[in-house]
Order: sequence, then C-alpha cells, then structure tokens
Amino acid sequence: MLDVMAYISRRSFLSAAAGVTSAAAQGNLLQRADAASPRSREAPKFDQAAIRHDFEILNTDQVFLNTAYSAPIPRQVVMAGIEALHRKEVNPLEDPASDAVRAGFAKLINASPDEIGLLHSTGEAENVIARGLDLKAGDNVVISSLHYDNEFILYRILEKELGVDFRVAPHRAGAVEARDVEPFVDRRTRLISVALVSHQNGYVHDLRALAELAHSHGAYLYADAIQAVGSICVDVRATQVDFLCAGAYKWLLSRNGVAPFYVKRSLFDRLRIDRYGEGQIANRLPNWQYDLYTDARRFESATASNGATAELAASLKYLDQIGVANIDAHGVKLGLKLQQELSRMGHRLFTPMGNRCPIVAFYANKPVSMARALFSENKINVTARNGTVRVSPALFNNDEDIERLLDTARKLL
Repeated sequence: MLDVMAYISRRSFLSAAAGVTSAAAQGNLLQRADAASPRSREAPKFDQAAIRHDFEILNTDQVFLNTAYSAPIPRQVVMAGIEALHRKEVNPLEDPASDAVRAGFAKLINASPDEIGLLHSTGEAENVIARGLDLKAGDNVVISSLHYDNEFILYRILEKELGVDFRVAPHRAGAVEARDVEPFVDRRTRLISVALVSHQNGYVHDLRALAELAHSHGAYLYADAIQAVGSICVDVRATQVDFLCAGAYKWLLSRNGVAPFYVKRSLFDRLRIDRYGEGQIANRLPNWQYDLYTDARRFESATASNGATAELAASLKYLDQIGVANIDAHGVKLGLKLQQELSRMGHRLFTPMGNRCPIVAFYANKPVSMARALFSENKINVTARNGTVRVSPALFNNDEDIERLLDTARKLL
C-alpha cells in the first residue's frame, strides 16, 4: 500500500504537504510536482532520464513491458490524484477538470475541444454509436477480426435483436488492410469499426484508407484508439475518421473511469441520443425545461468522475510536455527492434514485420502457461495468452529492458 506522506517526502514535496490543511496550502500540488521535474524547465524533448525518474514502478525489481494491458502512472498523475482527493476533502463542490481534458485530448489528436465528449469507456462509445445510428434489419456493420471482444459481443446481440448483418474481415498474417475489408462493404453498410491499434498484436489499421472506403459507400468509420492515443501520433483530420474513443488507463497513463470520445463536428446531430441525464444540460429553463448541449457534450449523460478527470488532465499535460512525436519515435524504435530480434532468433511473429507500433506479439512455441511462468520467474511483466506473448514497451522503457526480454524469449525456443 502506498504511504502517501512517505511518497511525497521521497519526491521532495514536504514543503507542499506541511501546510496542506491550511488555506495557504491549497495551491496546486501538481504545479509544484512539475516544478520539481528536470524536464519541466526545458524545451520539450525526449529526456529519458527525467522520464524514468517519474515512474515509481522502475524502483521495483520487475521489468514492466505490459502497458498495452494497463499502464503505470507517473508521479505527476499520482499527485494530481492526491490533490483531487484533498479538494474533495475541503472544497467538495469544485467542478472536475473536464474542460482541461477536452482541450488536452483534442490537442493530442488534432481535433477541437467542442468535438470531445467524456464517456467512461471505449465500449460505451461503440454502444453510443451503434444505438445512435438507428441500425435496422438488413443494415450491416463490418469490423476487423483484430478488434476487441466488446465489438463481437455488441454486434452479435444486435444481430439477434435487430437483424443487423454482422460481418468480420479476417486478418491475413496479422494484418487487415482496406482491401481485406472492401469485399464485406456494400450499399447497406452503415459502419466500419476497427481498433486503430489492435490489442492482439499491435497492428496499425490504415484509417485514411478505411475512411475513404466507408465514405464511398455512405458509411461511417469508428476507431477504438485505446492502444494508440498517447503511444503513436493520431490525427483525426488527416485520417478523416468519423468517431474515435480512447480509455485513459493504458497509453494515456491515467486510470479507468474516463474515455474521451471524438465526434466529427459535422456529425453532432447524426447520432441519435440513446440516454439522457444531467450532464447534457447547457441551460436550465423555467418549468423544468432544458437546453441541452449541441456539441460533443451532448453524449455526456452522467456526471464525470472528478478524480479520474483530474488525473487524466495531468497525464495529458505530461504527454504534451514530452511530445507525442517523441514518444511515437521511441516506441516504434523499440517495437522494430523487438520484431527484428525475435524473428532473427527464430520466433514466429503475430505482428507483421515493419508494423510501426511498440506492441509486438509472437507465438509462444510452448504452452502459454509455461511462457507465462518463465517471464514471471524472470520478473518480466508481459501478457501471455491465446498462444502468444505480447510485449508492449512504453516511453519509460529502454534497450536494457528489451535485452532482458530477449534473453528470456530465447528460452522458449
């Protein structure tokens, strides 16, 4: 269990904590944490020594290569969470950091803040879209076989309930290109849905090509970007994706409970609202009448989690200070090294060679339980399941971590 006071002391925040209950001490602890960081006083660049200083998990005896499952959070985000709890203690009526999250996420994906709503998960986003499109019997939805389980569950249910034709484009050697999806798309296609980066093997779908395919048939494109945003560069303008959502607890370096949801401005009114609540109120009128938001906030039916939004606001600021292009370059470099070295030593990859993403998956060669035990014994945290081992280095990982992973992977041959 985290000893909060010891943590703050260890991170040189005693002066901030000493008067935390006084009015004078109600300043922003996160700003003080940023001021203590060597990187915060420099122009944005990839300073890995400073980055590694920010992650407490590096003080443990494990090599953590599992951010695709759930990311550790930097100390700046921990402090934002502590500060949010303190605000709840002394000023419980304070608004959450929702506007900062909308602005920070919009900047990260080249959108506008009014195009960002705050949901609770990517699965909720896909439900909002599927219900909002008013799918009818005979309509079809096409997804990639590299998608997450949520989509298979959702569209199988809609297939039974509404008669929606659910179509799955299979992967070829770990990739699903637009040409693989095209045979499944026709005039009754309403939606193409993919994981921008697949959780299965890190494959990066070509959103621009898929958007062109969808739009040429009058359909829309949704991208679950939970494995992409914060890890690689994402540009919703360049790709022309219609809807996109990313949960915060992986590459956005925060925790569960908030998922920014991008809706292209021209499509605000295209999705029917399938749920209503206080979070959508723009103005309260007499006689219990209301004006509702007309931008992406119209999809926010429920109150946001103050703690989760405060932490995500801090992590978005953290990522912006480092620069997502720097993070992308670092992660891709480690990913390509993994692909090349694993292939060279004789492992068969599930990830296509040359795929530009830090997530790399290879076939275990031995029972997955044996692979899981081997990595655990060597204190290397990866995901081993469904016959593959998935490795996902992040901004705090380095070549030494990769070498330790490779030394252990040799024992699976």
